[in-house]
Amino acid sequence: MKRKAILCLLLILSMLLVSACDGKTPETTKPAAKDPVTIRLAVWGGEARFKLYDQVFALYTTENPHVTLQKEYLAWSDYWVKKATQAAGNNLPDMTNVSWYSIREYADKGMYVPLQPYVDSGVIKTDGFLDLVLDTGKVDGVLYALPIGVSIDGLMHNKTLIESVGMEPPSFEISYEDFTDYVLELQSKLPDNIWAITDQGRDQKVAATYIRQKFGVEFYSDDGKALGFTKENLKDWMNWWQVFRDAGAVVPAEITAELEGGDPWADTVQAREWVCLWSSPDNQLTIYQLYAEGEIGIGRWPFNASAQGNKWGEILLTTAFAIATNSNVKDDVAHLVNWFPYHIEGNRIFNADQGFVGVPEVVDMLKQKWTESEPQKVEFFNHANAVATSNPPVPPTVPWATGHTAVVSAFERQYDEVRYGNKTIDQMVDDFFAEAETLLANK
Repeated sequence: MKRKAILCLLLILSMLLVSACDGKTPETTKPAAKDPVTIRLAVWGGEARFKLYDQVFALYTTENPHVTLQKEYLAWSDYWVKKATQAAGNNLPDMTNVSWYSIREYADKGMYVPLQPYVDSGVIKTDGFLDLVLDTGKVDGVLYALPIGVSIDGLMHNKTLIESVGMEPPSFEISYEDFTDYVLELQSKLPDNIWAITDQGRDQKVAATYIRQKFGVEFYSDDGKALGFTKENLKDWMNWWQVFRDAGAVVPAEITAELEGGDPWADTVQAREWVCLWSSPDNQLTIYQLYAEGEIGIGRWPFNASAQGNKWGEILLTTAFAIATNSNVKDDVAHLVNWFPYHIEGNRIFNADQGFVGVPEVVDMLKQKWTESEPQKVEFFNHANAVATSNPPVPPTVPWATGHTAVVSAFERQYDEVRYGNKTIDQMVDDFFAEAETLLANK
């Protein structure tokens, strides 16, 4: 028995030795190589932004080597001219930049792919987004685009200039009533040729914010075929600004006209430090600081303290990515559309160049990055985050109507008639309504 046990052991050892010497290793299954794919994409911007996009997209193709990106980089105005031509020929790029003012027009024409099927399948994630930011990619409740950044108008101030007359900047949150008193008091203390506030009455976005707050209605009707507010609503807005003009608290139209045609940043009343308060997209805070000697800060646009309407009403101006209906590589584009807003390293590179991002993990990463090097960007993000997480919440941003650009031009032109004393407020309101309703009805 002992000899048999020894023989069996020797037999087993010899079999193991033969197996070890044959040089074979267990086979491993390699993932199937993905078929090469080319994605056309188009974005707007300038040279500095295009360099950022190049770095971000290079990161994407490194992680996805089967993808080739054909990039169309265009300045803002050129982008929209070319996009309109491409849309007419059913030849939009596979992935295209989407803006706050055009998303309805292209979605209503069937140019963008609804993204909900990709959300349902898990290709596109939405659960990591702040709701108010995600909503900027929707038209009538349907998600057509995933935001990569939003800008939100805030109340900017020159802290140094205000403190020079013995006052403090307005509170981060301030009611319309308190703000009115604040502006009038500030103007009473300012020297000649320095004004409390720019004439934001001419800014259609700010007017739309006021109307949302005070009256609980949108600038346009639900179908975008008409204005969504009444003449009395607009008169209320116009009369509020007339109070400031009558007090000499608003930068006169003649002063801003003198600066037109100069450098778009250096030749402004803000850079010249002729004004204390103005409304502007929050992502421009750092730019204003570059051109002003005084310390520039930001708070929220005033809130409505009345029980009627909405407390807050800020409008989020989105930049997003959509998938073109004419694309032949929709699934691959969906992967890229989802990748951009969530990728930590990609967003570290892009540095919120298109505004506040709607993904909290990315927000935290960028704020930590900026704490020492760019503290004003932290301030801009804090403003945007306060808006996006308001309690009570800000109403969702409703996309502008088709033909919005022409309506804004009419609004500004009619407003100027009041500024220059050529029309009364009643005349301006009647004329604007007549012009706007005609423009919208013909779209």
